[in-house]
Amino acid sequence: MNILQLIDEPWDSGITNYALTLSKALAERGHKVMVGGWPNKPPLLQAKKMGLPLLPVNFTDVNVFNLKMAMNKENIELVNAHGGQSHFWAYFSLRTTFSHIPIVRTRGDIRAPAANAANKHLYEKSNLIICAAEFIRSACIKSLGLPDYKFVTVYQGLDTTVFKPHYADESMRNALKASPDTALVGIVGRLDPVKGHSTFIQAAKMVKDIYPAAKFVLVGKEENVKWKRLSETVYSLGLQNEVFYLGRTEEVVRFMNTCDLGVVASMGSEAIARVVMEWMSCGKPLVATKVGCIPEIVKDMETGYLVDPGDQEAMAQRIYDLLVDKSMRKRMGDKARRHIEEKFTLKQFGAHTEHAYQKIMEIK
Repeated sequence: MNILQLIDEPWDSGITNYALTLSKALAERGHKVMVGGWPNKPPLLQAKKMGLPLLPVNFTDVNVFNLKMAMNKENIELVNAHGGQSHFWAYFSLRTTFSHIPIVRTRGDIRAPAANAANKHLYEKSNLIICAAEFIRSACIKSLGLPDYKFVTVYQGLDTTVFKPHYADESMRNALKASPDTALVGIVGRLDPVKGHSTFIQAAKMVKDIYPAAKFVLVGKEENVKWKRLSETVYSLGLQNEVFYLGRTEEVVRFMNTCDLGVVASMGSEAIARVVMEWMSCGKPLVATKVGCIPEIVKDMETGYLVDPGDQEAMAQRIYDLLVDKSMRKRMGDKARRHIEEKFTLKQFGAHTEHAYQKIMEIK
């Protein structure tokens, strides 16, 4: 099948990652996958590195006939749009030229689609809406009032041959001055209020008061919060030798494997929760908040613990529970890895999406 994945996100986001990971999964299944997006922006630059054919699109000034001609030239059989702009232009360029190429809209957004007449028409005339999580699917059905069969949930998968258990990196432990008896608790995510780093730091203080043999490590780029601001809290709590910020790293797998457990402290969002799957695929138990699709992925008290967002006391208690019981930590981590292998692999991601595509191709 010749498939065009249209990404109107101009940056590296959860939606972008979903679309590009899907492109890789489908290409590995033998499909020809072209990626359309903003010229010289991260989605297309990453797609180029992946060796995928590209279709540059300026979504603020689309010539629908040129877009349709480009699709014809590549013999595109299905268009999968991953955002509102790409969805609109896919519909406008295809339906105004009387093309019957199927249009799929993937939603990986925490917000429900607008319930206005124009939006409802756009979704109604599309062939299928793929939702990145079940809570997104439920919100779409409720907001748009369309039949259930128009919507299907397909969770993102990941490459378990990359995100897999490894030995801890002793050089990283040494840099953090972590003794063999020191447990490392990690959090991965951009510095942003929605990611809950303040809650994580407050929980770290509570844990340190009763379990001194632990260090807490943050990884992620500065975005809407500067580390300088968070470090003020760290110093006020006397944690300057216990809480560390490593900045952005390309060695996420190495970092996760060096930690003893992971924390996802998000206050909201997590429509796709890629980092949750990454921790679990590395065989690490999680303490994670009940936001977005996280409760759909983490099995509470089996592959990790779920706590309410902002509840630093509950977070501290669950971190402590995992720190003091190494056997439970190992058991939960092993179950987490198996859970990803059973439900969230790259192969399953491609297969589930392919199945959804084939169903609408049959009734086209």
